[in-house]
Amino acid sequence: MFWFHVCSNLNMNRPKRSLHMSSPLSTRFISFWNRFFYFVQGIVLRWTLSLRYRVRVEGLEKVRSVNDAKPILFLPNHPALMDPPLLYSCLWSFHPRPLADENQANRPLVRWLATLLRPILVPDIRKKGRQARGAVLEAMQQCAEALNAGDNMLIYPAGGLSRDGREYLGGNRAVHFILERVPQCRVVLVRTRGMWGSSFSHALRHPDTLRGLAMGALRLAINLIFLMPRREISIHFEEAAGLPRNAGIPALNQYIEEWFNREPEEGCLVPYYFWQGSRPRPLPQRSARASQRDAGGVDAGLRKRVHALVAEQAVAPVHAEDLLGRMRLGKDLDIDSLSLAELSVKLEDVAGHKVENLEALLTVDDCVLAAAGLLEKAGDVAPAPAQWAAQGERTLLELPDAPDLARVILRQARCHPERLVQADADGAADWRAVLQRALALGLFL
Repeated sequence: MFWFHVCSNLNMNRPKRSLHMSSPLSTRFISFWNRFFYFVQGIVLRWTLSLRYRVRVEGLEKVRSVNDAKPILFLPNHPALMDPPLLYSCLWSFHPRPLADENQANRPLVRWLATLLRPILVPDIRKKGRQARGAVLEAMQQCAEALNAGDNMLIYPAGGLSRDGREYLGGNRAVHFILERVPQCRVVLVRTRGMWGSSFSHALRHPDTLRGLAMGALRLAINLIFLMPRREISIHFEEAAGLPRNAGIPALNQYIEEWFNREPEEGCLVPYYFWQGSRPRPLPQRSARASQRDAGGVDAGLRKRVHALVAEQAVAPVHAEDLLGRMRLGKDLDIDSLSLAELSVKLEDVAGHKVENLEALLTVDDCVLAAAGLLEKAGDVAPAPAQWAAQGERTLLELPDAPDLARVILRQARCHPERLVQADADGAADWRAVLQRALALGLFL
């Protein structure tokens, strides 16, 4: 069934060499089969997701009621790795093609599922550098051509996963690029709330798709499939009637960004097991980490040259002498990933030092350090949570009575389930979390 659907998709998208290649009957049959397969796929996906998520959809019927045959460009926010399946469980009848990160789409299992959606793949220019610039522009052109051909498209305008529950578009030009070439398309904004705080978001640690799916399947089995506590999710669709399509990149991105962030996302941790209850626990608001690197010790002449290059690439109106070292390239200066790739080339020309990783270029000072060959290659390490250094009442360590060390640890955990015992670059964990992971691991041993 799966391979028949894949082959039919390939046949429908293959150029016709003659009028006798396919009969009207076979074409109608393949078209019916595709619609039927998408219908079944939507039902199975919604049922599977309902085992963990309780989804409330708003505004989609109004979008569906406008039947003008125009292609639709869906622009959602991206709070977690699991919001794309949630969106597609609602949009199965629209068959939108996604603009997808090739690293995520080519992973095992994900690659198999992505075949059904006919994604347009785009490389991560922040990781691959300027050599990926041509591929990014080609992918954006393919999106415009797909819309002109009548396909619906789904594109994340922020270009990546949210780091603090909010969306920052900066100078990203993808939406503006596409609307310039497909002015007749409809634009539908999509806002998902409730995913911030899940294991698929950056609220606690760096998320991983395969690890999250594996842990989710294991937790479902532990909860006897149907008893897992549900996370409340809301998905709001709205036709962007007031979108300033012709006002330029800054005004367009600001409109979309303000719409996404109109309702602040409040993170919460929903229990994973039925014996923990279903009441969510609030998470402290997390701000996106900014670079703390300082370029004060770099030669003033070099700093001046770099500031001139940064001001030249900035979309926001700014003079080189007004730049501050702490200014963020994306949020403050509206420099998108394509402009960042061009900037990295010019930084290399300043003193001959190659910029290895564009992800490290976050602020103006980072650009100065890169030109001087002093930019650290290692990523920033997450700071320890405040509870780790909290000063409590000092008492002597008392170990519970137990016949062996393993039982000592278990009894200590029962006495203080919410006490932090571990903190690293991936986040913090209390005794309760450590025990849950140990029980999950024990099923494989």
